[in-house]
Amino acid sequence: MMLQMFSNYAKALKDMDDAFKYDFTIYESNKLEHIIWVFGDSIRAYECFWRCSTTYRINCYDMPHGIWVGVDIHGNSIFFGCVLLRDEKIPSFTWALKSFLAFVKGKYPQTILTDQDLAFSGDGCKQRW
Repeated sequence: MMLQMFSNYAKALKDMDDAFKYDFTIYESNKLEHIIWVFGDSIRAYECFWRCSTTYRINCYDMPHGIWVGVDIHGNSIFFGCVLLRDEKIPSFTWALKSFLAFVKGKYPQTILTDQDLAFSGDGCKQRW
């Protein structure tokens, strides 16, 4: 049900913003695993101001929610994109970061701020996206 709801919503957004991008993965029994999305304006803003992100858990679906944000030259926050992940494991973060990089034409963020999740420390951080 969530997959169909997201798919319909994403298609409607794509109709309004042809630069809108999204991706998702599915696991066991056709259930949604991960979702990522960015708006056209966000992609264009990211080309100029590219610092990132934080995560927190959403209670409704018990999924980590990542937000890519930045700051423009006037000190205003800029929304770059969002992701919902099934878990906070290295493969999930890798998928999210690779998907985001594909949306922004491979331009790596200058900075990534996290909640100090272990997947971003030690060996997890050494893994190349």
